[in-house]
Amino acid sequence: MKPPSEGYVYYQDSAIVVTKGLKLEVVKILPLYTVIDLSNNKFEGHIPCVLGDLIAIRVLNLSHNGLQGHIPPSLGSLSVVESLDLSFNQLSGEIPQQLASLTTLEFLNLSHNYLQGCIPQGPQFHTFENNSYEGNDCLRGFPVSKSCGDTRVLDTNDTVSAVDDEESNSEFLSDFLKA
Repeated sequence: MKPPSEGYVYYQDSAIVVTKGLKLEVVKILPLYTVIDLSNNKFEGHIPCVLGDLIAIRVLNLSHNGLQGHIPPSLGSLSVVESLDLSFNQLSGEIPQQLASLTTLEFLNLSHNYLQGCIPQGPQFHTFENNSYEGNDCLRGFPVSKSCGDTRVLDTNDTVSAVDDEESNSEFLSDFLKA
């Protein structure tokens, strides 16, 4: 980041933004503009693991699409994310334990998917209510009423290779890169 200029701190990188056919280069990017909202776009495929590399993201909204597969554990690297909305997709599998390390997360919506297993436990996850998870009938643990009980430990190598396979076939990633 550049030192404060006129009271604001800016990222040193520039970005090319194309909107409605108009191409603009944004030279000064305020940290305030670290939002990705790709909701309601009819995206299909898997959530790319590379989204976890966008460590300055504060808001990520991929809701109301047709995304499938697992939630990438790499999203646990979004260390300053405040809002994560993956609701109303077709996501399956377990909620990655890595998401429990997101201590700045204030809003989480994973509702209306096909998630299963135990809800991760962590400081922020104790603040989310049942509506963050509704419509995922196979989820267990706090705050949903089903007890978690014993959980099996997944082999992380199997999880990573499954996620990599999903990403290589992702229509979402190829459509996103075309834009």
